[in-house]
Amino acid sequence: MDNFPYRIVIMVFLLLLLAGAYNTLFIYYSDFNTFRYVTVTIMIVVGAYYIFKLVRRYPIWYSEYMFNRKPVGMKKKVEKPRLFFYSFSVPIMLLSIFVFLNSSSYGLLLKDIAFFSLIFGLFIISLIFMDFTWSMKFEERFLPKAKKIVNENKIKDFEIELNKSQLENIFDNFVKHGIFMYDDDQVRIEDRENFVMLFLGGKFPLNPMFKLEFRNPSTSYLLTKLQQYTVNLNSSNLGKIFTNKNGHLKPGSLYASKSNNRKYSIAPKYKDDIDQIFNEMEQLS
Repeated sequence: MDNFPYRIVIMVFLLLLLAGAYNTLFIYYSDFNTFRYVTVTIMIVVGAYYIFKLVRRYPIWYSEYMFNRKPVGMKKKVEKPRLFFYSFSVPIMLLSIFVFLNSSSYGLLLKDIAFFSLIFGLFIISLIFMDFTWSMKFEERFLPKAKKIVNENKIKDFEIELNKSQLENIFDNFVKHGIFMYDDDQVRIEDRENFVMLFLGGKFPLNPMFKLEFRNPSTSYLLTKLQQYTVNLNSSNLGKIFTNKNGHLKPGSLYASKSNNRKYSIAPKYKDDIDQIFNEMEQLS
């Protein structure tokens, strides 16, 4: 893995060297207009292939989404980074083609070679980035490493002392005890991964991601259990992660429920379930 970036650098250098050799031979042994139009034709054909490779699946996915069907073959965690790479590679590619079409010879061989090798090199680099997003290395090696680096450098909103296995166990038992409910198994699998990532990452989402299938008294009790393993998670920000049957979580309502439970010695409905879930989770430590 440590050698992986070096292989990319070497490949880019060799391809740029090849681009320079191509431009040198073509400009030297042919007239400039032939060189320009042949090169632009190659660039358009290759560029169109990579753009078509990306967009050809979207009409099918959109139609499936429109009819409330899960898009077959769509991996969001791969497609989003791929679109990010394309978002800067395609403009570079189009700019390179535009420059080739609208530039004329400087009349000096070395100047022509240097300038057009640079433009053609930028085009090749954009293709390298786009092609890389279709490789298994991109999905299996680059994305996990990039995600790890981003997570390690993020300033966390809260900290948790639990590991991945313990969080997975909590989620599975939330489902088992009816605290989380799912009709779609694929949604459950995705939410399980999102649950683990959220708590390990320690960053609050823009909107609550999970609904608790109980009301404020049990929610308040769940918070007290979570606070045993977290730092900076409280009634003010729990609503950034969860909603419940009362709707959006409000600190005042959670506090009132907790006070009433103590005042009237009433155990929350899901207290035993929550205790069982966390007791089982602790056995994994």
